[in-house]
Amino acid sequence: SGYRGHRCPTQGNPFYLQDRKEVCNPKLTQGLLMVFVKDVQGNGVPGIQIEVSLPGGGSETFYTGFYPEVDLGYADYVMTVGMTYNLRISGNSDLVMGISIPECINDEGEPYPGAIRLNFTQP
Repeated sequence: SGYRGHRCPTQGNPFYLQDRKEVCNPKLTQGLLMVFVKDVQGNGVPGIQIEVSLPGGGSETFYTGFYPEVDLGYADYVMTVGMTYNLRISGNSDLVMGISIPECINDEGEPYPGAIRLNFTQP
């Protein structure tokens, strides 16, 4: 891999979903699916493939490591309101099902699309 100083995650250690949070922050991109992938030591892991299953078939792939200013193990995906997605990391993690945009309420009492944060780690 093209990343220097980072060991590839051990094949025997799949990533698992540590937690899943709804995030209400009007400053974030609307409908953002934020994925953080950490190794056993808690370091962000770049170059991890993430696959999102699209409603109605098909899938899209994206990778961690493009936003080092956030975290080396960070990746994101902009979801569409009203759609539900499934997500898997590198083909070796549990399938995370039923991901959709949460509805948040701003200070004026108006609804707006929130974000989802998924934290994956190695056992």
